[in-house]
Amino acid sequence: MSQHATIHLHLHNEHSVLQRILLVFSRRRMHIQALQMFDVQAPRPAELQVDLSADDATLRELVAQLTRVVEVTQVWSERTPGAQTQDAKRTLRVA
Repeated sequence: MSQHATIHLHLHNEHSVLQRILLVFSRRRMHIQALQMFDVQAPRPAELQVDLSADDATLRELVAQLTRVVEVTQVWSERTPGAQTQDAKRTLRVA
């Protein structure tokens, strides 16, 4: 059963790195619910957060595959306990 999860990545913000990361999700036909990128000043890596719904096995595979992208320095995931429904999220974003 798919549950809401957030994948966090620390990466070097170089040319086309976002494209390569999104290609990992595209190949698996994953639906990304939200995507946020925080580009902090050098020498610290940028941070990318991806919200999605996935089961435990798929989440582990995604994290393992994302660690193989050269520019990625760190990857971890977390489950969101008691995640709201998609309709409730839309309502909160509009308000």
